[in-house]
Amino acid sequence: MLSGIVFGKCIDVTVAAGKTVSYGSETVTACNVSVYGTLTLNGTTLKMEGTEANRAKIEVKLGGTMRITSGSNITTANANNYAFIVRTGSTFEMRDSYMSGCGYPVSPPNAELKGLFVQTDGAKIIGNRFEGNLKPLQITGANNEIVSDNRFLNNDENQDPLYLNDTENAIVSNNSFEDLKWVVFEATRDSQIKNNKFLGDQSGIMVKNEAQGPKLSENNVLENNEIGYKLDMYGTSNTISGGFIRGVLSIEPGANTNTFNGVDFSGSEATLNSQGTTGTAFDNNVFDGTQFTEDNAALRLGNNNSVKNTAFGKNITVSVEGAGNTIEGVTIADSAGITVSGGNIAAGGGNNVIRESSIALQLGKSITCDGFCRIENNVISEVSTGISSSAARKASFEALCPYTCSSGEPSFPLCQGTWQQESYPCLQTEQACWRCVQAGIGAPGTGQQGGAETPQVTATPVPPEQQYAKVVLNNGGVVSGNSIKPATGFAVSVKGRGAYLYNNDLGVVLFDGGSGVSEKNTLGSVEGRNGADYVLLNTILGDCSGDCGQNANIINDATSTAERQWWVAVRVTDANGNPLDGTFEMTSRATGKKYSGTVTKGLLAAPFNATEWVFGSTAGMTGSVLLFAGSGDYNPYHWEACSGDNCEEGDDSFTKETLLPIIIRMLASPTPSAPPQGGAPSI
Repeated sequence: MLSGIVFGKCIDVTVAAGKTVSYGSETVTACNVSVYGTLTLNGTTLKMEGTEANRAKIEVKLGGTMRITSGSNITTANANNYAFIVRTGSTFEMRDSYMSGCGYPVSPPNAELKGLFVQTDGAKIIGNRFEGNLKPLQITGANNEIVSDNRFLNNDENQDPLYLNDTENAIVSNNSFEDLKWVVFEATRDSQIKNNKFLGDQSGIMVKNEAQGPKLSENNVLENNEIGYKLDMYGTSNTISGGFIRGVLSIEPGANTNTFNGVDFSGSEATLNSQGTTGTAFDNNVFDGTQFTEDNAALRLGNNNSVKNTAFGKNITVSVEGAGNTIEGVTIADSAGITVSGGNIAAGGGNNVIRESSIALQLGKSITCDGFCRIENNVISEVSTGISSSAARKASFEALCPYTCSSGEPSFPLCQGTWQQESYPCLQTEQACWRCVQAGIGAPGTGQQGGAETPQVTATPVPPEQQYAKVVLNNGGVVSGNSIKPATGFAVSVKGRGAYLYNNDLGVVLFDGGSGVSEKNTLGSVEGRNGADYVLLNTILGDCSGDCGQNANIINDATSTAERQWWVAVRVTDANGNPLDGTFEMTSRATGKKYSGTVTKGLLAAPFNATEWVFGSTAGMTGSVLLFAGSGDYNPYHWEACSGDNCEEGDDSFTKETLLPIIIRMLASPTPSAPPQGGAPSI
């Protein structure tokens, strides 16, 4: 039954078990509301009136049902807020209504009194406006809740507008959170949080595990949420897809195996806590202007991520495990290495791209491409920090140079840069130590700092693991437009088939059992080992600006070959510049061999498929992208161009305006070199 007991202006409303009470478009002022039966408010204004000492309360009891619909207004009649509790085993539904003035603080704290407190399964809270409350909505120990299409605003700025604790299979969707604080999901499992907007200055989502127990937040789906500030992830095995994060992504220690798919992190800051988490995966995300400011982080990329215009902290590791990723315009001042294991063009997997970035690698660390990758227009250098205070760097340093000084602090490795006996000082810089190791100097003994001892130095081979390169291509790839000139070690190491190096300024390049093409590069030198087979096309070695000899700065072992090639192209005209038709003939001054072709409208058709052979089978490049020989390019065989009896004179016959390519080949034999072989290729 319904009882109405008057306390001043308000009444106590009690709906007995088995009874049904409905209010329509009217105003009810109540001291307390207790629901054991069924209470429906349909467009009703319910004013709760209490005192500071005796607060008003709405309570839906075990077995009770309360429905609030059609623009009902649940509010306070005075400045003394009220409590609203929905107990386990009840039924609760609130739709298209308004709630204000709910919740008040007490000491010691009591969560039940802070706002709408829901403990029952299957509650439906849809299309409402929560404004001017302490802690608008708390759901604890309940499953299968629906919280959708609500608006939270102007509530207490120190409280979370929505708090779920120990819940399963909840749906939180299409809500607008405009309060300062974030929404908290504690020990929440198998739930969907999707299409929500978080608009407050500090708003966002916190997914956390049980504070005082073993329960985790796990297997939740966070989909297409617009997070204006922060996502703080403590939970495990959650999927975050779509939407954006504009402030901070923080993956806390122990938040393992979370997956991010298709999220836009543009302009945000990311803390990955890589040393304390495992299995974090990123696919199809956008990191544009994202700041990875955390030191010692490890960024793992799956498929189709875009990392642009970002900055990183110290000792960052990047692992690219899928395909279709782009890293562009980033700055990494202290990289512990980038590994690209995904990407296979032949298998249709796409490729990974690192372009237009500034990357400083620690000594001994590389950009290693086990899958196909493109490295374009970067400046790749070494970290230059002198003696490091970083434990990680010191460990790496000592691994490279395992010889310690017998005196002096700190105890850094002792390395020497010469082969003869002399007194050796302790060289306390990474750079000096690395130069020593790369030069192949063995342990120099125990010489004292500036002392009289003259320890014996023996020449020992440098172990392969100490012959580091800044870029390692193990499965093909394209390296173009980069500046990679390390003081020690190799700029690029090619260990797989089909590498293509184009228009780079590089230090030493190593072909280690691999094959590839170097076109239009400037290289310090090039080495071939273990059956390497490579082509140097229009490539300048060392400081050569002219004919420096056919094998200058080419160092091959007995199993490796290097084929040097130069683009030579001509245009045939009369004295007035009009194009000519006829037969084109070239003669080598060096060998006397002749080569001829047909000229039509001044252009020589390439009579053999050199372009396809050099580029089509090795790197997927086509002749249409190649640049022909230009002014100043080297003509090693002194070819002459003749039309009839009229021949051009001089070594620069083929360095004028050029249109069509003809390759002139020569062979670089194992060092020491034999005289170059060559001549026009057979047709």
